[in-house]
Amino acid sequence: MNPFSDDSAREIETFKIRSRTHKLLGSWVADLLGLPPEAKEQYVEDLLMFDLFQGHSSDLLEKIHNDLSKANILISEGHLQNQMDALWHSARASLTVH
Repeated sequence: MNPFSDDSAREIETFKIRSRTHKLLGSWVADLLGLPPEAKEQYVEDLLMFDLFQGHSSDLLEKIHNDLSKANILISEGHLQNQMDALWHSARASLTVH
């Protein structure tokens, strides 16, 4: 017997996909920023915490865009959104059991 309702199971799956997506996105951004491994890991963790407390993808994308701009890396918010969408599909595929 499953102790979770279908809605709860979907919410848990969505949370996992979102977290995986943002982890992949943070890793991609950290690579663009040229961060060494320890700083990369911290950057990804910081983004996950930011998302957890901010709770909206547009805020996360704005933060990433600002981080890149400060490093003189010019990427449009549209490109960031496209990258996040692609990573969402990748994360979903990796977490979905067929």
